[in-house]
Amino acid sequence: MPFRVVGINTGVTSGYLTGSPQHPREYAGNDCSSDEYLQVNSCGIFDKLAESPRTFRPEGRRDYQILFVESVGVRMQTPGGEIMLSAGDMILLAPHVCHDYRYLQGCTAIWVHFTGRGVCELLERFEIEPFVKYNITDTGQIRLLAEKIIREYRVRHVGFESISSAYLVQMLTLAKRRIDASAGDRPLGPPDLSPAFEDMQTDFAKNREISDYAKMCGISTPYFISCFAKEYGMPPYRYLTQIRISQAKHLLLETGISISEIARSVGYADPFCFSRIFRKYTGMSPSEFRCNTAEKANS
Repeated sequence: MPFRVVGINTGVTSGYLTGSPQHPREYAGNDCSSDEYLQVNSCGIFDKLAESPRTFRPEGRRDYQILFVESVGVRMQTPGGEIMLSAGDMILLAPHVCHDYRYLQGCTAIWVHFTGRGVCELLERFEIEPFVKYNITDTGQIRLLAEKIIREYRVRHVGFESISSAYLVQMLTLAKRRIDASAGDRPLGPPDLSPAFEDMQTDFAKNREISDYAKMCGISTPYFISCFAKEYGMPPYRYLTQIRISQAKHLLLETGISISEIARSVGYADPFCFSRIFRKYTGMSPSEFRCNTAEKANS
């Protein structure tokens, strides 16, 4: 496979027809409008394209498409002429207008197709116009939201459509804030640390680097550490460690599984490393904590 595509189509009919630059890629699934207030039709990520595929829709689509460029670029023909999108740029494609653009080799890009009776109102509120290039400086948080939409449509729990629409509104809100900040109209304000905070709470066992959390929030690592400490009263690594120790305490008291297994379940492959860190934060080893607490409960 020449490149990796991560994405979903929300309808029954779906598909990606991919080909060489001489044989343009055309989208073949879920081109629809909806009476819902807001509906995500499809979402996906092109990751470091090995080719330079072209997307050509002579009559456009019935829905809107927003495209975010993470790296390299996209060359697009618009009603006003050719536009070159670079890393950190976004553009909105309107319905029923010819779509003709080419991803450059090595490009990473994120797209969302969406529709609904509330779309015009939302776009007017956020002052986002079709076929205008906007710079949002960084797409880290946009990618995280796209991954969440993809996950929702794959798992399809109750209310996944509504949650996906909410993630799209978050995308548009973030884009608007970045556009305003780039133009100097309004201060951007403190960064949104909730993507990193939520990931620490739910996926604390994953051995992420602090730079990974910073990327989730779309900011540099030093700035992330500074903002996180100011917001939560401690550096991010210490906060994450406290979550892991708290979960380990719960498992030590409420289950009979081995200390080695508990270590792995909270993110430590080495049980000796886990025991050392546990003692540092609690003043006793995991086995001592389990025995001492059990004795106190029985006394």
